Amino acid sequence: MPELRSLPAPHQIALGYALSAHRGAWAALFELDLKLAGIVAQAREPLLTQIKLVWWRDTLALALDQRPAGEPLLQTVSEEMPQAGSALAGLATAWECLLDDAPLAPQQLREHCALRAAAYAIMAEVVGHADMVGQAMSHARWWALGDTLPQASDISERTALRELADQCPATKPLPRALRPLAVLSALGARAIRRDEPVLEGRGSALVALRVGMFGR
Repeated sequence: MPELRSLPAPHQIALGYALSAHRGAWAALFELDLKLAGIVAQAREPLLTQIKLVWWRDTLALALDQRPAGEPLLQTVSEEMPQAGSALAGLATAWECLLDDAPLAPQQLREHCALRAAAYAIMAEVVGHADMVGQAMSHARWWALGDTLPQASDISERTALRELADQCPATKPLPRALRPLAVLSALGARAIRRDEPVLEGRGSALVALRVGMFGR
C-alpha cells in the first residue's frame, strides 16, 4: 500500500476516512489512478505512452491468474480489488482519452469522466455495497469532473466540462464504508461551483471535514 504522505492532499484526506478493512483497496485505487495520470502527464512519445496505457488496460482486463507477475502496483490492485478488473481496465481507457492534442472534443471528455467515475464507483462492490454502485457513480462523476476542470486550459474544454456537470444528478448520502468517495465528491462539486482547483481555500478543508465526519 502506498504511504499516506505519497498521495496528493485530496486523496490523503479521503483515505483518512476509510474503514481499516478497506483502506488498502482505496489506496490501491488512488495509486492506480495517479499512476495512469502520470503516464499521460509525462508523455513525450505519444505512441510509447499509448503502449503503456494499453498494457495496463489489457492486463487489468485479464483474469487474476493470467496477470503477469513482477509489477508491484498490479499485484496490490489484484490483491485488494480482485473483482474490479473490467472497471479498472476502463480507467486506463479513460486516460487514453486525454492523449490527443488540445482542445479535446466534448465526447472525449465525457468518456474520460464516465470511465474514471466507473472505476471509483466499483468501490461500492469492493466494500460490500453492490446495491449502491449507481449512487456511488453519481458521486464519482462529481469527483472526476471537479478534478479534471482545473487542468483544462482550453475554453472549449472547460465549457464542455461545465455542461457535463450541469447534467450530473443530485447525490444522496452514501454508506459509511464509502465515506472516502463522499469526501472526494464534495471536493469535486465545490471545485466545479467555484471554478478553482480541488482543495483551494480554507472552505474546501472545512467541506472535507464535515463530509468526512457526517457523510454530507
